[in-house]
Amino acid sequence: LIGSLGGQVLRRACIDIKPLGIDLSVNLSPAQFWDAHLADQISAILADTGFPADRLELEITESYLLGRPQAAAAIMADLRTLGIRLALDDFGTGFASIGYLQSFKFDRLKIDKLFVKEAMGCASGRDLLVAIVALAQALGLRITAEGVETEDQAALARAAGCHWLQGWLFGRPMPLSQLLQESSLRRGTQK
Repeated sequence: LIGSLGGQVLRRACIDIKPLGIDLSVNLSPAQFWDAHLADQISAILADTGFPADRLELEITESYLLGRPQAAAAIMADLRTLGIRLALDDFGTGFASIGYLQSFKFDRLKIDKLFVKEAMGCASGRDLLVAIVALAQALGLRITAEGVETEDQAALARAAGCHWLQGWLFGRPMPLSQLLQESSLRRGTQK
């Protein structure tokens, strides 16, 4: 049922997020990713909701790519033709090679929270975080550090060169009503 459920969640998110004018990022489960009708399903959802494809980013983990790289590349190409961005989620937790990063042409690399945490503890951890960022920059990828929970972690990730930061420091899961309220408050203060 994950394919149907995932489609319903994406549809609802597109409807709810569209008026806010912000981007939407959605994780794909393996069952969704390998569904032969994934691109058609997403295309229909975008058409039905009027959500702009260039505001949608789908997150894929490394493990999806390893078993059948050519089939994964074909699925990703189908998604790209819709104008959707693709992110490699939880980078560093699987076994993807630098060659995979080059051949799959992701738009974003999301550095797993483990590397942010380890960077706080020792110089070699910081060096590794900087090296991952340098690799992503060399490939022309946007870079997100996941799992940022403290100001010190945020400062370290920024200093390493991460473009975006994600984690509880910036917000926790919340109901749509609260997101709408906070969004309207922010717009009110920006005028």
